[in-house]
Amino acid sequence: SKDDERRPALQAGLASATYQQASQALASGDLHRAAVLYRQTAQLTPDPAIQSTALFDAATTLLAIESWPEAVELLQQYRNDHPDAPLQGAATQKLAYAYERSGAYSTAADEYLRLARDQRQPQALQREALLRAAELYRQTGATQRAILASERYLQRFPEPAAVAVDVMQQLAAMELGDTQRRQHWLRAIIKLDRRTDSATTAEPAAEAALELAEQQLAAFRRIDLVAPVQEHLAQKIAAMKAALAAFEAAIGYGIYPVTTAATYHIASMYDELGRALLASERPTSLTVAERAEYEVLLAQQAAPFEQQAITIYRSNVQRSGSAQRDTWVEKSERQLDELQRGR
Repeated sequence: SKDDERRPALQAGLASATYQQASQALASGDLHRAAVLYRQTAQLTPDPAIQSTALFDAATTLLAIESWPEAVELLQQYRNDHPDAPLQGAATQKLAYAYERSGAYSTAADEYLRLARDQRQPQALQREALLRAAELYRQTGATQRAILASERYLQRFPEPAAVAVDVMQQLAAMELGDTQRRQHWLRAIIKLDRRTDSATTAEPAAEAALELAEQQLAAFRRIDLVAPVQEHLAQKIAAMKAALAAFEAAIGYGIYPVTTAATYHIASMYDELGRALLASERPTSLTVAERAEYEVLLAQQAAPFEQQAITIYRSNVQRSGSAQRDTWVEKSERQLDELQRGR
């Protein structure tokens, strides 16, 4: 009976025997039976320490047989009933894994984030957990939470550079709708590469520099040569110089696809400036003779820009041989043919 003084010892003995049976079942490969017996041990024992161990072992065995809901239930019980147990960190890790494998990605991300915040855990584990949380938030469309997790990662773990640059690229991708934030991360990639001078960061930095240069190109293209033409021409030339400097910086990385793209864009700016001059708004006060002279002057001004475009397109076409031809080389070839036919 419950008031018999022998009962606690018998209860403890029964729990111990059941735990031993569970361990034997586990050793023999009978994982389903082992999980049942570990759960029975947790229910039988009056000792909180043994109960927490049995719960943890039962949950671990359930994970091994991919019984995700039951494993989650026991791990949650372990967390709630034994908050000071030494394996709380491991339980959180297993809980995150169980949620992820069961398809509850958002909840899994929350658990990985919880693990990453646990300063008792090894730094390597915290780092990996934070990365996994950010990845799962991205997968579930929780973009702002993914951004926060990624930013927290960079604040806490700026090294290794190869991982940091990947995180920055992901942040730039998530900030696609916010030009200023995206530019911030592109510049951060370039800054990281300058600091580390690593082979793993050079290509991402070159791609970031190219995108920033393309934004300068877009600013150049937005300027139309309308009255007052001279004023807008000065603005367009200033925008072109800024874009040229940005493209030259991208070329400086020596990354072949970036170099061919930047070279094509540089040639296209010279070509576009020449065409813009020829299509610019004419003064309304000119006589017929003055208009004819004005057209000649415009053609004379535009010709050097067209020639420069031809020269740069040709340099892109002649790069390295056919083994490395890419889209930008092929586009340069088409534009070169068009300009030469026009002549």
